[in-house]
Amino acid sequence: MAHSQIALYTVQESAQGAGADQISESRPTLQMFSALTGGRWYPSDNVDRTLADSIADSRGRYRVAYYSPIREKNRKEHKIRVDATRKGVRLLTREGYFSDVAEPDTDMLEDAVFKAERRSPLEATEILLEVGVSRVPERKTIHLNIRIDPADIFLDRRGEKYQGRVGVMLAFYSNGFLKKASGAANVDIDLTQKRFEKGIVIPEDTTDYEGIEKIRVMVFDRGLHGLGSVTIPAQ
Repeated sequence: MAHSQIALYTVQESAQGAGADQISESRPTLQMFSALTGGRWYPSDNVDRTLADSIADSRGRYRVAYYSPIREKNRKEHKIRVDATRKGVRLLTREGYFSDVAEPDTDMLEDAVFKAERRSPLEATEILLEVGVSRVPERKTIHLNIRIDPADIFLDRRGEKYQGRVGVMLAFYSNGFLKKASGAANVDIDLTQKRFEKGIVIPEDTTDYEGIEKIRVMVFDRGLHGLGSVTIPAQ
């Protein structure tokens, strides 16, 4: 859950409700799950509050990436603390990590995320997208300019360059149903400071839109595993 950046909000539910004894063997385990994923722990009879808080917290969600020393064969938990210099700001973050836990395979994760999103009724908003659409009648082509804010994806700064990688997929719909999808295309990002300030534009052409009513554009950040999507009319 932590590597997939899913925060767990746990409730130590009991048949005794709010009057339950909270000092039990399950409490440390539930608190650990929440601490390791950036969620919260609640005592019994707080399911409604838990759902409300998780929705409210998600509205102010940010991703922070940093480099950590490599500790081979180190199975200890390493603590994380993030503070804000502004007064009155409370940050809810993961409280630790285990360095021996393997990272998920990025190719497999990208494939799973795209498959889920192209059938989802909702747009993914971790990466905000703007898509410019133009048509080239003589080539029977739709040309897309996919604009990404560099702040929404992980870019590694190396010298004077910002570098990263994203996956792009198009899904095609007719009568409200998914008809087909393009293959995932991985795009390398390599920006100078000047281009970084102007944003990222990825051009994409498709001729595969006969009988298609809508096209969903999906972008997956291979660095932080974030996802963004936007659906546009094809006709």
